Amino acid sequence: MNKNNIRPRSRSASPAQPSGISLLETDTHPWLRSIAKHPYWAALLFCLFLNPFFFGSMGNIPNNTCYILTFCLFCTGIFIIRKYYQNHCISKIAAYAASAGLVPVLLFLAWRYQKAEHKQLWILFGGLAVIFGAVLLMRRWYPKTKLLQTSAVILCSGFILKIYYILCSSIYTRQHDVGLFGYEQEHAGYIDYFLQYHQLPPFDPTTRSQYYHPPLHHIISAIWIDVSEHIFGVGYDPARESLQTLTLFYAIVIIITSYRILRHLKLEGIALYIPLLLISFHPTFILFSGSINNDILATAFVMGAVLCTLQWYEEQTLQRLLKIALCVGLGMMTKMSVALVALPIAFVFCIVLIRRLRQKQWRIFRDYGLFLLVCAPLGLWYPIRNLIRFQIPITYVQRISESSFQYLGNQSFFSRITDFSAYQLQSVYEQWTTYGSSYNEFNPLIAILKNAVFGEYINETLFPGTNAGNLFVNTGTFLFWVNVVLAIVAFLCILLFCFRKCSIAAIPKYFLIIFYFFLMFNVYNLSYKYPFTCSSNFRYIMPTCIIGAIFLGIGVQQMLHSGKTAGKIFSRILLVCAILFALLVSFFYMGIGLYSS
Repeated sequence: MNKNNIRPRSRSASPAQPSGISLLETDTHPWLRSIAKHPYWAALLFCLFLNPFFFGSMGNIPNNTCYILTFCLFCTGIFIIRKYYQNHCISKIAAYAASAGLVPVLLFLAWRYQKAEHKQLWILFGGLAVIFGAVLLMRRWYPKTKLLQTSAVILCSGFILKIYYILCSSIYTRQHDVGLFGYEQEHAGYIDYFLQYHQLPPFDPTTRSQYYHPPLHHIISAIWIDVSEHIFGVGYDPARESLQTLTLFYAIVIIITSYRILRHLKLEGIALYIPLLLISFHPTFILFSGSINNDILATAFVMGAVLCTLQWYEEQTLQRLLKIALCVGLGMMTKMSVALVALPIAFVFCIVLIRRLRQKQWRIFRDYGLFLLVCAPLGLWYPIRNLIRFQIPITYVQRISESSFQYLGNQSFFSRITDFSAYQLQSVYEQWTTYGSSYNEFNPLIAILKNAVFGEYINETLFPGTNAGNLFVNTGTFLFWVNVVLAIVAFLCILLFCFRKCSIAAIPKYFLIIFYFFLMFNVYNLSYKYPFTCSSNFRYIMPTCIIGAIFLGIGVQQMLHSGKTAGKIFSRILLVCAILFALLVSFFYMGIGLYSS
């Protein structure tokens, strides 16, 4: 691309190109620019392409998949060899020799794959090899796109790890309130209801567990199963297992959106790579890429609303405002707790309203009116329907019986949030008496730190008492403490920038900070109102790890721009910690896949 033909950016446009995930002004191939310009569509198409090759489980991989992938790798190899020959990097004889040698190599690898006991490891390491090989070629052919290439390695490596986890986990493994298909309770039963009756429940939804949730996720899931079974002829079990393809896509949407936020905030170099590593490899997005309840889709809409709000504040067009309305409205149609993002958005709206009124720009009232006209019906129609027909409060939350084993009401809330006794950290895994522990996790902060890394179903008992099993257990302990250190540093960065200027404008900064503390307040409030161990689950505050990573990146950028040696050293230490975090997560969850498949 001729740089002289690039039009100068307006002051309102971000140099990070907010509408895409890459620097589109770089010298790249046209189809790569198309992917960068439409990352969500590209991710969706890729997930749809992958779905027939595994249908959400190792057991559903068709017998001819190895043949198809071997053929695809052969075609890719021939294309690369031809590219090298055309660029005069190799001679014609070398090109023919490489092409001929490619056949026995691929056949040998295919044979070894078929004989392998743990085929999922071949998929994991094979996928990583393809990613790193592709990026090495990109570095040679498009040397001006190093930032994009490094980011792509991080994003795609996290993607491969999520696929690996899904292959080793079923729709009944480490799920939250999913239940069983074929029964009329929990999220699976809710999906089954739409699949069977094609209508909203005509009865009081509180009489069946989880039916009180808004139905968007469950309707999409029912359509997915229906199309898979009755149009494409997929079997009963594979069609339901393949729901994890949908949740995988939702998880990738969150990672892409996070990257766009980081680039929108003009983070570059290691100030970009550190938060991107933490987000792309964060265990909660691995676990929820295979969780078929509505949490991951709700989080995807929340992060979409955050990105659109940042973009709208920079350039206040009606189109961007309506994107916020769609994200919030559709998010609330997925899960009502998405409404939590409305408070920080309202803060930005109020600031803009005051400024526009001072300038006598009355059209802002029309814009806000259209926002409500789109957002309110989408987000509130289902709870209002239930309020009118069944007198169910809009803020209804399903309660657990006080006779439950996880009830914590016998302890005062103050004692629970102030008790940091050392025995609670003797095990880094969340404690439940139903799993043989001596107590239920009661301190919300400690529970969240444990739950963020391992969820509530992973503990020492998952691994055998062998040397290999003990290695994974020790890795989990090390991973937990590395995560604690990074979380503390991220929190200190948030506190610091509450009072100090940083590289981003004040209003976007306080928008993110308000959202972070509002989420934390909400989980403590939930723990107070509903004194159960499950109330302190990290899934209720998943965006906090993204916001913390963002401020960690902002802090690193500030230290690098200061030019001080201590700041540069500390930034490099944080980069090492982020890389170590990604490696530990990869190794630990590789073990989860080995021992749970």
